[in-house]
Amino acid sequence: MCVLALSIHVGAQNTHELRWGLDVPLVGAPLALHGAVVLGFGVGYRFHADAGQLLDRSSVNGFDRVATFHYSERSAKASDWLFLGAAACSLAGMVVQQKSDQPLLPVVLAAESFLLTSSITNLTKELVQRRRPYRYNPDAPAHLHAESESYLSFWSGHTANCAALTFTTASVLQRSDLSRNAKTAVWIGAAAVPALMGYLRVRAGRHFPTDVIVGYGVGMGIGLLVPYLHRKNITSLN
Repeated sequence: MCVLALSIHVGAQNTHELRWGLDVPLVGAPLALHGAVVLGFGVGYRFHADAGQLLDRSSVNGFDRVATFHYSERSAKASDWLFLGAAACSLAGMVVQQKSDQPLLPVVLAAESFLLTSSITNLTKELVQRRRPYRYNPDAPAHLHAESESYLSFWSGHTANCAALTFTTASVLQRSDLSRNAKTAVWIGAAAVPALMGYLRVRAGRHFPTDVIVGYGVGMGIGLLVPYLHRKNITSLN
């Protein structure tokens, strides 16, 4: 996606715009929700009766059980680096595509997609408090079973946030003057990168398949919605 982004000329037609009445709520509401989650749920996970215990993997449904056999710090670190790379490439693609008269537009679109996705994700994690797959894996370090993170499996934040950023980028570039083949490649990349992220999170033992599937869908939906709300009414696009 980075290579394709750099192939767009800087004078490309500006197809999206900022609107104060839209952007203030899309930034303010997620920030407020983040704050509410921290204040309202900050210590709730500490009172579970099974804290620190190794759980029975046979209690996990057959589709998700595969994740309980995986634990990999290497995959976890790889997923962190993949997210950073996807975020950098997504922002670079939108920056190069935009005209200089709206220099903050790419940053705002990326920030809104990320903040909205992460705030909803964090709220859901705290409400559901699903145990992570490594809670059922005797090969995982014992100290992890008692940590607060062990109750925040559903849904996958890495996958959701990655999908939000990549699909935001693909949606913006779809309305650019990039060639049809290049746009197709961007969409393929936008779909493949969060899918790879989901695979790494399952391999790491951090999430179940259903965690990453739902996270992918949520992130994709928000990633498509945010640029849609910022579209200009232009009829001369490819």
